[in-house]
Amino acid sequence: MSEIDTVETLGRATVPNAAIPPRPQWLPAEPTSVPPRPKWLSEQSVSEAPEPTKKVATAIDVEDSGHTRPSEWRQDATAFLISLMLHLMVLLVLWQVFRFVLQPSSRGFVITSEIDTGDNGAESDVLTLIDSEVPETQPVTIADTTTVDPAPPTIGSEPPGGAQATNTGGGGGIGFFGSRAEANSVVFVVDKSGSMSNEMRMETAKNELASALRQLEPHQEFYVIFYDTHMVPMLAPKSPQRMQPATRRNIDHFLQWLASDVVPGGGTEPKESLIAALDLHPEVIFFLTDGDIAPETAVEVHLHNLQGTVIHTLCFSNDFGEQVMRRIAQENQGRYRFVDAFSLIAQELERTQKEQRSEDDKKATAMLRNAHRHLAKGRSSTGTRMLQKIIAQFPNSPAAQVAERLLKSLNASK
Repeated sequence: MSEIDTVETLGRATVPNAAIPPRPQWLPAEPTSVPPRPKWLSEQSVSEAPEPTKKVATAIDVEDSGHTRPSEWRQDATAFLISLMLHLMVLLVLWQVFRFVLQPSSRGFVITSEIDTGDNGAESDVLTLIDSEVPETQPVTIADTTTVDPAPPTIGSEPPGGAQATNTGGGGGIGFFGSRAEANSVVFVVDKSGSMSNEMRMETAKNELASALRQLEPHQEFYVIFYDTHMVPMLAPKSPQRMQPATRRNIDHFLQWLASDVVPGGGTEPKESLIAALDLHPEVIFFLTDGDIAPETAVEVHLHNLQGTVIHTLCFSNDFGEQVMRRIAQENQGRYRFVDAFSLIAQELERTQKEQRSEDDKKATAMLRNAHRHLAKGRSSTGTRMLQKIIAQFPNSPAAQVAERLLKSLNASK
């Protein structure tokens, strides 16, 4: 190879060696080795000296290798913690909302009862509302130590053409002289003055009262107050001071007292009895009288009836107090009714006669069937005697008319 083709590559332009000028003599010779270490530098200071080239190279190597710088790692960690706290707060809020919806507050009102003695000495139940925690409801079994025989349903007497009064709701039907109501508690205020001895009024009122009480069911409550010049509460002188359950035992006990101890006599002063009846807080009062009533009675009753008891009024046989009785019924959500004692007695007699005739007809019909069987079997003498007996014992019965026709046909066939 020639000198012209010789190329010297030192990171510069490629030129032939012939073009490079000779080094001037006035320049110092190029160093061929590292200059010696100065004596004033110690080895320790050299080892502690920073090495910028290595640090720059290390940072570049870390960045080039794909790892995150320390400042960026701290930023990502802070963002993750903030996000986690926000999610936890949202979950906490949702849990509180669902807890409120699914578990509502159990606070409420508890009703307690205590006995309050009024001015007249009668005891009544007073309800008190107490704001407290209400425990969870558990099924309760109530043991009834009283055996109650179911009473047969009896409908109160109703005169012909009379309007039937119905009022209030929530209980069983109660009828008294054709006036009816639906209630769970009832008080009867009945006149026993001297005029009630006329025309069998007292006996009629007692029978109707007994019929009304037998309509009640054991869960209902009742009380009876008679009056003349003074008040005569039920079972006096040992009268109960509150409403009584309508058990068979309580009703029978009252009816025994009614039959023996209630006798007509005295005047007609119902105001004290009506106020005492209102103090018992019944749903319905039936008020009956056959006399005249003072007008101030209606005013006192209306002012004393704070609980809204319904009062049905009945004039019995006489309508002397009709104006006041109508006013009492109108001002206390009730109805007025006139009851004719004569009509009730006549209806009772007619009903008794019908029942008696019905029994006679049944007996006569049975005897007629036996006579017919004897005649069909050829025992004419026995059949004839039975037909004659039907005609003699039950002459006005339909069976007696048939027996007469059979006897005529038997006599004609001989």
